[in-house]
Amino acid sequence: MRQKKHKLLFCLLTCTFFISSAQEPIVKPSGKNEAGILLIGVRQNYGLAFSSDFYVAFFNGIDYKRHFGLNAIRLGMEYRNARDEGFGDFVGTSHYQENKFSIGYEHSFLKKSIRPFLGVDLIYLHSKFQEEFNGGFWDAYFKQDLTENGFGFAPLLGINFLLFRAFSLSFEADFEILNINRKGTGIKNEIDDPAARHMYPIQNNEHINLLNPLRSMALNYIF
Repeated sequence: MRQKKHKLLFCLLTCTFFISSAQEPIVKPSGKNEAGILLIGVRQNYGLAFSSDFYVAFFNGIDYKRHFGLNAIRLGMEYRNARDEGFGDFVGTSHYQENKFSIGYEHSFLKKSIRPFLGVDLIYLHSKFQEEFNGGFWDAYFKQDLTENGFGFAPLLGINFLLFRAFSLSFEADFEILNINRKGTGIKNEIDDPAARHMYPIQNNEHINLLNPLRSMALNYIF
């Protein structure tokens, strides 16, 4: 998995360099503001135990940028509402809702029709997670109801294609580094007595790293 991540980042950086050096300058858009809607993203999965390593998100957020020459201040908001089901001997469902807010800095290399950029975002995450499953060899039962708050940052790189004077299409990848604080309650049964269930508190911290090969493909309006 680590080798695949390194190869992906190497390819993105290499393509960024060659594309940026091959373009001709164009007329700069008159607006300094840029608002975008996230059309699609391929993100590393977090929050659901039985899902695949990556998931695809559609129309899941908005971005805003204020440009100052080659530099820009970024604001973003993303939303996720996902459900999952057990497999094999485990029967049940889980539900994960996430709100993610970001503020960051972006630097563009050149003022051209294809504009590569680098940046970093500061991230705040708030989510709710519920799951209930039973089954397996021991007829296990477990249920969780959790609230999560997380802070972190995400180095990013991307490329922006100017379609018309006021519209652009951008592609962006990032690597999120987050510290998650988790609180809630859980219920489980005893192995020697499956009918006996007891509730217990949950409170812990977790450090997670998420590589998002396509954080977003966004359609942007410049004004």
